[in-house]
Amino acid sequence: MNKVEEPPTPAYHSLYTGQPQPPSEPKFKTQPLFSSLTGKSALDTRNTIVPDPYHLAKVVGSTKSIITNTESLKSFGNPTLRTPAAGHTGGQVLDNFFHPNWYTLEAPTWLIYKQKALKPPVESTLVKETFDNELRTFERVSQTIRSFGPTTDLRRSVLSSELRNSVWFNHFGLKKLDAIKQAYYGPKEKSKSISETSREIQNAEDAMDEDRITDLIIPEANGNDIARSVEPVFKSGEIKLENLVYYRPEVASMIEELKKDKDIIKRSPSKIQKLISFDLLRLNKLRQVRFSQQSAANKNTPTTAEVVLYKKIMKLLTILLQSNVGQDQSFTHEVSKKIPVLLNEYPGVLPGHMPSSSSAMHKTARLAGVRGPYKKKKGFM
Repeated sequence: MNKVEEPPTPAYHSLYTGQPQPPSEPKFKTQPLFSSLTGKSALDTRNTIVPDPYHLAKVVGSTKSIITNTESLKSFGNPTLRTPAAGHTGGQVLDNFFHPNWYTLEAPTWLIYKQKALKPPVESTLVKETFDNELRTFERVSQTIRSFGPTTDLRRSVLSSELRNSVWFNHFGLKKLDAIKQAYYGPKEKSKSISETSREIQNAEDAMDEDRITDLIIPEANGNDIARSVEPVFKSGEIKLENLVYYRPEVASMIEELKKDKDIIKRSPSKIQKLISFDLLRLNKLRQVRFSQQSAANKNTPTTAEVVLYKKIMKLLTILLQSNVGQDQSFTHEVSKKIPVLLNEYPGVLPGHMPSSSSAMHKTARLAGVRGPYKKKKGFM
C-alpha cells in the first residue's frame, strides 16, 4: 500500500479581508501499488494516479535474445527448424487459422533497450573540448536485451470498451434476457417419463408416414438447459421456408434409429444404459476406421453415420436423465448432457520466438593424447 498526498490548492487573496487565506490542509489518499489489489474495472478508461517515485508499467522486460529484427507476424512462427516430410502437414498449429494477408502486417514497435557509449576522441585542434564526455556520448541499441511487450497502447484499437461490452452482451446478456422471458411466460416441464418420450417417437413416426413437413424448433442454449428435446410441430396446408433453414437430415436419421430401438427404450433404464454403451462403442469404432483411411491432405470431418450416432446418444441420455428414475435419485451436482468428442488433433506447436543459440563450450588446453598426473606409488622400505 502507498500513501499519496494530493496537491494542495493554491493560496488566494480575499477582497474582503485583504489578507491571503491560508492554504488548506493536505489530503492523503491510500492506494495499492499492485493491480491485483485494486478494484478498478477493466472497462474503466480513466488513468490511475501514481506518485512520483513510481510509474505505470506498460511493458515487462525480457532477457531473451532475438536474432532477427523483422517486424511481421511471420517472424513469430514455428521455432522448429526441421522441414516436414512430404505428405505431412506443417508443424505450426495456427497455420490453418491465420489468413495469408495477416503475415504481411507489421507488428507493433517493440521496446528497444539502449545503452550509452563513448566515441573515440578526435585529435584535432579545430574542435574545442573534444575530450568532453558530453560530446562523445551516443546511444547504442542493445541486441541482447529486448522486450516482448509493445510500446504502444493497443487497448483502444484492438480491445476497446465497446468491443468488450458487445462480447459481454452476446455471451451473457442474451442468456439473461432469455431467462427473464422464460420466467415471465412460466416455467416449462423439465421432467418427462419414458412413456411420454416413446409417445413422441410414435407421433413422429406417423408424421413421417404421412409425408408431412415438420417444423423443428431448435432453441438456444440457455444456462443450465444445454440440450433440449426437439419438439416437432405439425402443420398442414402451409409451407414455410423457415423449415428448410432449421431442417437437419441427421435428426430424421436419428429418429429412424430410435424407432428401431423403441422396444428396448420402453423396458427399463438399465436397458437404455446398455444401449448407450453399445452405441458409444460403435461411435469409437467408426472414428478409428475414419482415422485409418484418411490421408493427410483431406480434412478431418466426421461421417454422417457418426453424426447420427452422436445425436442418438445425446437423445438417449436426455431420456434417461429427464425420466422419473433419474429425477428420484439424490444427486446434488449438475449433470451435463453433452458428450466430449475429439474434433481436431494438432501435431505441431504454438508459434513463439526462435530458440537462442547455445554458447560454445570452453575447450580445455590439454591435448587429447596427454594423460593426467599419476599417483606416486609408495616404495618398499
